[in-house]
Amino acid sequence: MSEANTIMSSQDDKDKEIALLKDALAKSEALSAALQKQLDAVSNLHRVQAITISSQINTIREQIDLHPEDIPAIQERAKKAEEERLRIMNETAVKKDPEDQGC
Repeated sequence: MSEANTIMSSQDDKDKEIALLKDALAKSEALSAALQKQLDAVSNLHRVQAITISSQINTIREQIDLHPEDIPAIQERAKKAEEERLRIMNETAVKKDPEDQGC
């Protein structure tokens, strides 16, 4: 009888291990699906932003062609926009710094 109990115990251990592995696989697949959804959303946002930027560049070129006298004002606005972009990027980098978050 001892041998039968050992076999049953061994089978129970294997069943538990299989159940744990199946659970881990299900969690991994769920996480993978969630990450893929996030990646798809970011990729879509990137495509939309690229289209918007391309359109804006074309509008700026048309404006320059129509009104070359506006070039200095356009350059000044572009410089200010770039400074603002860099300021925002720097602030974002500081917020992500773990030392600043007490981690």
